[in-house]
Amino acid sequence: MAEWTRVKDKRTGHEYSVAHVNEDAHEVLGDKPATRRNGKPLPAKPRVRARRGQRGGGSQDLNSLTVPELQDRAKKAKVEGYSTMNKDQLVAALEGAK
Repeated sequence: MAEWTRVKDKRTGHEYSVAHVNEDAHEVLGDKPATRRNGKPLPAKPRVRARRGQRGGGSQDLNSLTVPELQDRAKKAKVEGYSTMNKDQLVAALEGAK
């Protein structure tokens, strides 16, 4: 994962912190630490949140999902009779479909 870098925009002259340096547009300011707008230092790595549905592993606890969410997953997994199943049956069917 990239670290924050303090840069100066070559076109506008503005200074700011970026996670990914574009060499054509940025001049790296190695003498200044990467900071927030309020002057406080940035963490070593930027926080990047995973998009919903793209979390690693894919083994989200099925019991924490609602029946409509489970039915949607069952439909995508081509589970027969999913629309008449209760939550426990949907969870069991989806775990068996893996």
